[in-house]
Amino acid sequence: MAQAFSPVPSPASSILPASVSSTQLYARGVNFAGDSTSSVFIPHPAVPSTGQPNPSRTLTAYLRSSASDGLLLGTDNYSRRETDRLYEAYQPEIDWFGLRLVPVFVNQIDRPEGTEEVVYVDIMEARTDIAGGRPPGNRAKAIADIMKRSEFTGRYELLWSEAASGRRGAGWSLNGDLTLVLSVPLPKLVPVPPGFNTIGSRIVRSTCRKRVEDQLQQLREGYIEWAEQEGEP
Repeated sequence: MAQAFSPVPSPASSILPASVSSTQLYARGVNFAGDSTSSVFIPHPAVPSTGQPNPSRTLTAYLRSSASDGLLLGTDNYSRRETDRLYEAYQPEIDWFGLRLVPVFVNQIDRPEGTEEVVYVDIMEARTDIAGGRPPGNRAKAIADIMKRSEFTGRYELLWSEAASGRRGAGWSLNGDLTLVLSVPLPKLVPVPPGFNTIGSRIVRSTCRKRVEDQLQQLREGYIEWAEQEGEP
């Protein structure tokens, strides 16, 4: 993940989050759905040696280039498959009823031609690895087995535009919207923890909110570092 290296301070009000979640039962399981939207202001960075922005290193140029791939995927632990050119990306851990889950998303980054100010990151396939957690027990083992067979689907949409000049100066408004659905199979006679549906929905909702906020901030910092370089990208 990108580290905080931006010399331009970010106002506390520059990230504006909103999130919702829902839980839906289906024949053999439950869907936990979350949706979160947030935005961040990104100033026009200046090249240190000139004090002026580099016109060839705009936010559009950055987000439509492979330089932003890692941050768009939400992790620096990813690889590109040779067979279909999709990205296999190991996501940050999620604490799920005492288990540490590592979602592994197979993503496609879509930069539509003719529509410069939008990028989509779609989850094409997914699996869930168990990184560790509470000591084995009958219930814990059952939950771990269920979660290994769970599936994620979703889309991350990024939109940006020139922001109106004001006290923050000239820059861009970058908006992110993450929709995430966790589908958990529930076989008959398998005990689940009390409040499984309610707590599960809360976990997905908070995961969406944190991912969007963190990712926008990291994209801001990553872009500023990239834009402060001299020369063509």
